[in-house]
Amino acid sequence: MAVLDHHHKTTDVHILERSSVFITITQLILFVSFTAATVVIQGPHEYINGAPIPTLLFKGLPCTFCAFIISIILAFSGAFSALIMFPQMENIARIIGYSSLISMASAMALLMWAFYSSSTSRWVPLPAMANGPP
Repeated sequence: MAVLDHHHKTTDVHILERSSVFITITQLILFVSFTAATVVIQGPHEYINGAPIPTLLFKGLPCTFCAFIISIILAFSGAFSALIMFPQMENIARIIGYSSLISMASAMALLMWAFYSSSTSRWVPLPAMANGPP
């Protein structure tokens, strides 16, 4: 009987650790998505076809910016929903939380793509040498 009680206690501790990690990750997604949305709203922007596009990273990339915003919205709403649902419907909350994590990863990938695209397009190529390299 003592072996079963020990196994049951370690399983409960493992479940609690997993739950706290899930909640921490979900809270982090909520914080990062809210912060990203706030920074995007406050930053300098230009209007392209009537839509404000931030000029720091997304200049000339309106489709990438729209995909980024959609990913941020999905990440925020998924994380918020998962945190609200977690105590009552744990399995559904986990599925929604994982989809929120995927949305946040997509947003970060789009942000890196925009950073890469904007940094490579702003470089001025060196003039070609007439006689080749020294």
